Amino acid sequence: MTLAFMAIATSVFAYSSYRSPGDEIGEGIIGWTIVIMGILNIVLFSKIWTMTKDVHQLKEQLCPNGLYEYQLRQKIVELKHMGKSDEAKTLLDEHLKNNVFAELLVYGRSVESTKKKVEECLRKYEKYYRYLNFEMPDEIKRIDVEKVKEEYSSLWM
Repeated sequence: MTLAFMAIATSVFAYSSYRSPGDEIGEGIIGWTIVIMGILNIVLFSKIWTMTKDVHQLKEQLCPNGLYEYQLRQKIVELKHMGKSDEAKTLLDEHLKNNVFAELLVYGRSVESTKKKVEECLRKYEKYYRYLNFEMPDEIKRIDVEKVKEEYSSLWM
């Protein structure tokens, strides 16, 4: 887009040096085209800037505590070897809870699909609990997916 703008601007300057009588109409059209292209470039830049902020906010919501899975794995190993298994379990509990509820609260997804996603999430975290020699919290394992989905859907109406 910017390249096209520069090409048009260059051609306007070249055109203006070789003009003949009656070319004012052509200059006006080209001039307005350049102005419109400039405004559209500014609008596009501001939209991309806003979108970048939105992506950052989404990342913060989807990655609780700023930890991705590989970072979580590293932190758990580090805490276990420093003798802080209880702290590692607390971190893991919070991360699991956030991920399970992120799957539960996807609006518009069927109950069956949500159950599968929650089961996948629980299986994924089970290996971390085994590594720490802890059990997965019962309150998370016993979540009633249908009830949570129904309650969440009622908030949208």
